Amino acid sequence: MGPTLMLPEEFKYLATIKTIVLFIFLSMYFIKLRWLLSLRLGKDLSTPKGDRNLGIRRSFMSNFTPWGMESSKSKPFGWFEFAFLHLGVGSAITASFLIPYFPALMVAPITQIFTIFAALGCLAALSRFVKRVVKPEIRVISSWDDYFSSLMVTVWLAVATVALLGNITALVAFMFITTGLLIYVPTSKISHYLYWPFTRYYFGAHFGRRGVIG
Repeated sequence: MGPTLMLPEEFKYLATIKTIVLFIFLSMYFIKLRWLLSLRLGKDLSTPKGDRNLGIRRSFMSNFTPWGMESSKSKPFGWFEFAFLHLGVGSAITASFLIPYFPALMVAPITQIFTIFAALGCLAALSRFVKRVVKPEIRVISSWDDYFSSLMVTVWLAVATVALLGNITALVAFMFITTGLLIYVPTSKISHYLYWPFTRYYFGAHFGRRGVIG
């Protein structure tokens, strides 16, 4: 089964700090969520030509059906890059909670699976960062936040991969970086995932009603 992956006793205070920062993180998102829900939407007075609910369902499933998007059909590597990045981030986030709060669960093969996904996510993040630096069409629309966010996620996933392999120094660094990201993420473009369900819903409802999605 393998040894349980947990923080050294002398660094357990990191878990307490992370918990405090997590409450701050959730409070900031609660404020953002209240603001989003307070916004009023304009009414579409056009005659319905399609199925609004079908449009919503198709919109939410778009990320999981790459054959339905022209961009992913013509460039499938980009979709796999997207998928591995988000699987890696999801694995690292899950590990960052299990290690301080439920360390007994961090045993093989769970740790091994997280390690594989974190490594693949790191490669995908690195690929995206390089393209942002190299491609002029991406550079022109990039801000400092885009570069910093992309670089931070790449470094974070790299450290997570080494930490999940059992390196104690990397494990402490992983928890430290995670705590820092909890403060930074709500104020950065990484927080775009908060808007994802709203954009998918309204996009699907609008174009489904217009008969464009169907």
